[in-house]
Amino acid sequence: MSVTFANPQRQRPQIEMTPLIDVVFQLLVFFMITSVFAPPAVELTLPRLDAKAEPAQMTLVLHLDGDGRLFLDDRPVPENELGEALRAALGDSDDRAVYFRGDKDARYDRVLHLMQVATEAGAARFNFIYDPEQ
Repeated sequence: MSVTFANPQRQRPQIEMTPLIDVVFQLLVFFMITSVFAPPAVELTLPRLDAKAEPAQMTLVLHLDGDGRLFLDDRPVPENELGEALRAALGDSDDRAVYFRGDKDARYDRVLHLMQVATEAGAARFNFIYDPEQ
């Protein structure tokens, strides 16, 4: 008596798509849910207009009027001498802050330029003074 074994046809390996689709769907749901709770990309601290107290010690105030004239602590300063004047006024003080009071008609690019000059002169902070009545 002889036993013969039938040689079944070999099946090629296959990748099941159902688990792959499930994993992709779970990842999609995960990223959709976590992106909703992500903090905003730009963190801003906006000024509160109801606070009427100005900073307790404004040692160095830079004024820019509507005509574009600069004043450093109520003294007129030419723009080409502003860096040197700021450097001398900041000196070795611990508080390296420059307070900026600008006219509402002051140009934004001009304010940015003044911030750059103050930073190059050694200012560590650049604070804006506003009028809560307006």
